[in-house]
Amino acid sequence: MWLRNELKEHAKSVLKVNYWWVIAALVIFMFSSRGVSSVSFFSVSVSDPDMMDRYLEDGPAVLGAFFVTASLVATLLNTGISTVLWCLVMNPLAVGTQRFLIRACKERAVLGEITYGFSRSYKNIVKTMFFRNLFTFLWSMLFVIPGIIKAYEYRMIPFILAENPNIKMEDAFALSQKMMDNEKWNTFILDLSFIGWMILGALSCGIFYIFYVKPYHQLTNAELYLVLKQKISR
Repeated sequence: MWLRNELKEHAKSVLKVNYWWVIAALVIFMFSSRGVSSVSFFSVSVSDPDMMDRYLEDGPAVLGAFFVTASLVATLLNTGISTVLWCLVMNPLAVGTQRFLIRACKERAVLGEITYGFSRSYKNIVKTMFFRNLFTFLWSMLFVIPGIIKAYEYRMIPFILAENPNIKMEDAFALSQKMMDNEKWNTFILDLSFIGWMILGALSCGIFYIFYVKPYHQLTNAELYLVLKQKISR
């Protein structure tokens, strides 16, 4: 049986040893994710006066329909491209970041570990993480509570891939479910214990969040993985 305080205290000690490396890894991931999420290759421009005059002659209804349709198409294209980039770039980067955090919990961290997901079984990582996100999304679309439960069931998949990128997708899902069996509620309470820290991070305009709360939380999650891994290996 693991204790929240023990996990969090160990995470704090790890953070002291690897502080700036952990900050660097998480900042790279956060800024990369923001870049991918905000990507916009297509937009509707109304800067051409001749085009505006032409559509105005046809009437405001035609003009409105054109720009509504064009905006919808541009939004769908941007969303599709962002989704593809997230699957191909951010998911492998997430796995590499978890590998970095796992290593940081054991020894002095090496920043280059964050690129691990691009150099080891890349296709398998992309596929497994894609279906993890897809299944979680589909469960959430059905009902909120089942979606949350499935998110906790699949929580360890990035960590599992970080240590075993060649694992079959179905085995990664089964192993994560086994690790989280009878642990979902305790893990939920662990997450709740960070709410106060999250509020402080928000009050500091995100500065305290980036330089303490996020690293502290992520290292605690890595510590949880290591504890649950030992539990199922007994």
